Amino acid sequence: MNKAPALNLVDIKEPPLAEQFYLTPMHFLCIGLLLALLIWVVTQWYRHWLKNAPRRAALKELEAMPSPSAAQINLLLKRFIRSYNPNHPALSYSGQPWQDFLCGLQKKQPVELPNLNELLYQQQADPQQVDAFKTFAINWLKAIKLGALDV
Repeated sequence: MNKAPALNLVDIKEPPLAEQFYLTPMHFLCIGLLLALLIWVVTQWYRHWLKNAPRRAALKELEAMPSPSAAQINLLLKRFIRSYNPNHPALSYSGQPWQDFLCGLQKKQPVELPNLNELLYQQQADPQQVDAFKTFAINWLKAIKLGALDV
């Protein structure tokens, strides 16, 4: 029988396993991208929050009025528009053009706008009509698209 010579095998030495976790450059890149995305999202949210500050203030003021007059509600709506665009042409409207402007900016209105000519220029306004105007103003403030005021 042919005997093969005995091979002297040497033990293979493997490098020791890492005892700590090390971040690779790809990890740093992913972390940087996630941080940049987070900063961008927070910045966009903050800009949106700042842009809607006059809306929140107007709603808070309107809801805090226990029994406002129609003129107070009307003035509040004009102040709201002025806060976004001080040169908006609707600030000089009164009567029917003002009513058309308020109705024209919002297509879906759950509450019908009462006739502002009668409501604003009467000695004794009907309290139900004033409440309807207040409800309309609250819904209008909540639903108005701010881009519509950039005329």
